[in-house]
Amino acid sequence: MLTTEVAQFPDRLRAMSIHFPFAWAIVHGEKDFEYRTRATKYRGMFLIHSSGTKDSDEYMAEYNIPQDQIIRKAIIGAVELVDCVEDPEGEGYFYELESPIVFEKAIPATGQQSIFWPASTPERVRAFNQAFEQMPKYPFKIEYEDDLIILLNHEANIEIGVLGNGFWQKLMPRIQNGQIDLAVTEIDALLDEIPETEEDT
Repeated sequence: MLTTEVAQFPDRLRAMSIHFPFAWAIVHGEKDFEYRTRATKYRGMFLIHSSGTKDSDEYMAEYNIPQDQIIRKAIIGAVELVDCVEDPEGEGYFYELESPIVFEKAIPATGQQSIFWPASTPERVRAFNQAFEQMPKYPFKIEYEDDLIILLNHEANIEIGVLGNGFWQKLMPRIQNGQIDLAVTEIDALLDEIPETEEDT
């Protein structure tokens, strides 16, 4: 009997399938945008899936990619989407990218044509889990103030106040000695749960 693997990543985590060599260029910091025909409201880290197509192989020479780094049909890294800007000279949009990550181990996975696709099958849950394990984590000290749980990272000057429910409950088993290590996607997920105040709107 097969057991279903439990997702260890935030529900908001998504992946995007991109032709090689552009997928390689993005995770190695040599391409800081992705051009698409539709705008997106998505912001934050997402996984880069190198698709199986060879339709863009004519651009391989531009990047001088080592033979052992030509990887297709796999999740090869991650990057942060920080903005979506309309092309003033065309009909598309520039997705502005920062903070690329190259995974030490590529994760075989079947992609999807939609711009941001989720872990919608058991196979993808396993792939996302393996990818999430390779994403950098940042230490947060935990303090308690009335009904709030305060997460502090002094090095990055980040302070997050969360309630003891929602996504935080999923993270609690990882607390050790009053500290928890969080990935950027987990930080984003916690921030998403903070209700807006009148000053924010």
